[in-house]
Amino acid sequence: MVVAIQPSWSTDFPKSRSERGAALLVVLATFVVTIIAVTLIAEYATNVQTRRRLDHGTDLADALLPDVERVIVRWLRSASPSVVLSDAAQPLAPVFQDQLDLDGMKIQARVTAFDQCGMVPLEMAQKGSPLRLTLDEDVLRVVDRLQVPRGEVAGLDLFLHHAVKTDAPIFPRVSGNSTPDRGKNEEVDRGGIAIGALVATHSNRRINVNTAPLDVVESAFRMLRRGGIEAVRQSRSTGLSTRLSTPQERELKNSGSPLPELVSASESWSFRVDLLVGRAKRAWWCIYEREGKEWNCVERLVIRG
Repeated sequence: MVVAIQPSWSTDFPKSRSERGAALLVVLATFVVTIIAVTLIAEYATNVQTRRRLDHGTDLADALLPDVERVIVRWLRSASPSVVLSDAAQPLAPVFQDQLDLDGMKIQARVTAFDQCGMVPLEMAQKGSPLRLTLDEDVLRVVDRLQVPRGEVAGLDLFLHHAVKTDAPIFPRVSGNSTPDRGKNEEVDRGGIAIGALVATHSNRRINVNTAPLDVVESAFRMLRRGGIEAVRQSRSTGLSTRLSTPQERELKNSGSPLPELVSASESWSFRVDLLVGRAKRAWWCIYEREGKEWNCVERLVIRG
């Protein structure tokens, strides 16, 4: 006896051309949806992997910062006392720039020093000192809007909260091959020198005659009624340090405002630290002050953007 077995699937295939076309469209639509789903999953996996690499790079950059800061301290002890800038538009001194590979990850590091004593002290910029005349209007507009809480030391983070519309950035930005000489620095040519490279938050009214812009030094000499600016100019043009022979007094008789103190070496430096680990970028603004024979970091700010 022959038993007919019916298949479990349908054998009722579309017969007409229109039916076959409709079935083909259903198959194509299913195929397209599947491709889109696979693509989205692949993109998500790529984004997750990229995010993990960025997180790993950020963590590694944070872990490298203490090693970088040890290099900064060595530079402060050995090199900072002899820094002389010929005609600086900003008191910038390169510390080091290097790159290496660590477990297949590319790491780039750059540290740039900015002399706090090579800038106009914030206190004097806000109180009508003649030193104000050396600053651009955009910078003065931000300085005048800044209100420092009583008992606190102003940092660049306060400027971020009080900034008005200005072309001047708050934190200094350093290009690849920037130099401190006037006319050669790319930021000088663009007219975009940062407030943090012009206004000192931690100088204690000191002006370094070897690193400050010459117009700032000349203004300070006039305020103190002191001669010898031509000797300073000549020394700096040849890369020689000027050593002040007599101590400077902060106040003169009948002076209506606090005066700067001229120094030949600085006890307060700020640094921009840039680390690129893989695709992760991290940057900090660190300020060091000397206490006795030791240099200590008194402020560390994360630079965002």
